[in-house]
Amino acid sequence: ATTAASSSNFNNDLASQAEQVANMDPEQMRRQAQMMRSMDPAMIRRMNPQMAGLTDQQIRMAADQMEMMASNPSMMKSMVDQMKNMSPAEKEQVRRMQDQMKAGAATASAAPATTGTTGTSMAS
Repeated sequence: ATTAASSSNFNNDLASQAEQVANMDPEQMRRQAQMMRSMDPAMIRRMNPQMAGLTDQQIRMAADQMEMMASNPSMMKSMVDQMKNMSPAEKEQVRRMQDQMKAGAATASAAPATTGTTGTSMAS
């Protein structure tokens, strides 16, 4: 019963996310992407439950995707339509992938930090 309840909540969250994106104009999306890049990823995870399980890199990728959608309205419409029209099996698959990402992010955050010791920079 717990799985059914969490699956139902996930389906509602997915529909809600699709609606939120559909209601944003391109300028709002650009501002949101810029804000996501300027904020500490840990703060984004605390403020946004949907991003709680994402890694820093996944949060940056989400900001990049948001900016791409702002620049390409047909891409945004396509993504929203796709999210709204997912079958229950597709929604379950997305939920499982997100659960795996959350588990992976929790494992990664518990591991000792070893990045940044190679002398390479992420800045472009």
